[in-house]
Parts: sequence; structure tokens; C-alpha cells
Amino acid sequence: MAEGGMKVLKYGCLGCGGLFVLALMAVLIVGGVAWQQKGSEEVEQRTLTHDVPVVDTESAEADAPVLLPGDAAGRVELDFRHAEFKVRPGAPGEGMRVEAEYDVKSYELLESFEERDDGGWFYRVEFARTGGGFVTTIKEMMGGTKPKIVVVLPTDSPYALQLSVDTGGVDAEIGGLTLTSVDAHVSKGGVKLSVSEPTKGVMERMTLRGSMGGLALEELGNASPSVLDAEFNMGGIAMELGGAWRRDADITIDVSMGGGAVELPRTGVRIEGLDSQSVSLPPESEIPVPTLRFTLEGDVDNIEFTDWR
Repeated sequence: MAEGGMKVLKYGCLGCGGLFVLALMAVLIVGGVAWQQKGSEEVEQRTLTHDVPVVDTESAEADAPVLLPGDAAGRVELDFRHAEFKVRPGAPGEGMRVEAEYDVKSYELLESFEERDDGGWFYRVEFARTGGGFVTTIKEMMGGTKPKIVVVLPTDSPYALQLSVDTGGVDAEIGGLTLTSVDAHVSKGGVKLSVSEPTKGVMERMTLRGSMGGLALEELGNASPSVLDAEFNMGGIAMELGGAWRRDADITIDVSMGGGAVELPRTGVRIEGLDSQSVSLPPESEIPVPTLRFTLEGDVDNIEFTDWR
């Protein structure tokens, strides 16, 4: 090898060695900072509660609107980032409750509640990381405290639910709630939304938006939204449409740079708009049943339809 080539190789190896040393130093520094933060954690357990106006929903038929005094419906906004969360229905007569355990040096929990003169109300919960993301992640990998957040939602009051997830995950159960609408957004994270029993009253709309994330939906028929709008970009969706559909629904699914799997009900509904899909549709019923009208947009070939188990 020529002398010049040997020098290039020599200095190249020296450069690689220098980069390795710098990378190792960076890892040691970050690890040291994370270990120091682990030893100085301030872990708190907090329980936040709020009563909300109660409306008689037990006497209402499952497919009938819940009558409200004026504009008495409420609104719940959950803004979750950088952690994993659970959302659960409360017991009858129970109001809003948030149960949290987290390091107050690394995360922040905020809430606000407003009640209007007409009986309507607004409740918002925010949870996000405040410290350096990489250092906090390393600290938790080294045995530091991971946040534990549980939100308990009231069942006896009608409200719209808005759920926003960024770089985190949520496991939400909304069966038995009195929801006028659901609006869920996920970015760089995942949401599991289950409806294990019928919701109360009428849900006008369920809107689902995803970007670089995933959404798993179970037994949406128990929610029976009049409009179901799902749009995903660079993400995926697994949608089960089983459950007790109580009314017609317009369902739009728009997937781009991603894919989805949709499980259809076997019985109890009519299905329109999927004639071009290779799927067995429910048999025609002699008695009137709800009609699910589908509109497919985007990467239609990346949406797989099957019979709901």
C-alpha cells in the first residue's frame, strides 16, 4: 500500500476511535445524569375529584336521546403525552376522578374544571413530561418510577369526550358511558378503545385521527355512532364493528401510507358500500335492522375486511 494510503487509513482509524470514545463518554454522562435523577426523584400520589351535573339516564331507552335541560351536556378533554394511561368508567353516581403516581421533577399533571350557568360543564386533564426526554427514559429503564395515570369517567352525565395522545399509549374503556361524541387523536403512539357494553343515549359522531401511530377499536357497535370517521396517515388501525348496533351509521375509512383490518358484524345489520370487497356480508333480514354505509378513501387495497368473530 502506498505511503499516502497508509496515512489515510491511520488517520481514519484514529478518527473512528475518537468518535467511539466521544460516544462512550456521552453515554456515560447521560447514564450518570439519569442515575443521579433516579436517586433524587420526588414521587407523589395524587387523587383529583370533581362532581359533575347528573342527568337521569337510567329511565332513557338505549336508542333514545338523553333529554338535557338547555345545553347541559359537558365536555371532557384528556391530553396525554410521554406516558401510558388508563381510562375507565366509574360507578353509578361517581364523578370525575384522576389517580396519579409520578415523579414531579420529570412530569406535570394539570387539570381545570368549569361549570356554566346553563348547566353545561368542561373538564380538562393534561399530563406531559417536563424534563429531558432521553434522560428521563434512561432513568426509567434503570429502575426509576414510571408514571401511573388512571382517569375514571362518570356514567350518569352526558358529555363529549376528546382524547389526544402524543408519544404515549392509552387503554380506554367507554362502555356504559353517556357520550354525545368521541374525538380521538393519536400521534407517535397507540390507543386501544373498547366498548364492552352499550353506551347510553345517542352518540352522534365518533372521529378517529392517527399519524405515525396505531389504534385498536373493539365492539364499536355498542357505541352505535351515527357517523364514524376514521383517518390514518403512516399508521394502522384494527377495527372491530361487532356489538349491538342500534341505529344506522355512515362509516368513512381513509388510510394513506398505512393499513387497516376491519372486522364486520355477522348478523344484525345491513352493509352498503362494500360490494367490491372480497368479504361475506351479513344475510338479509326480514325485520328492519341498522344499515352501515361505508365510504373508503386513500389506500383502499391496504384495508382488509373480515367477518367479526
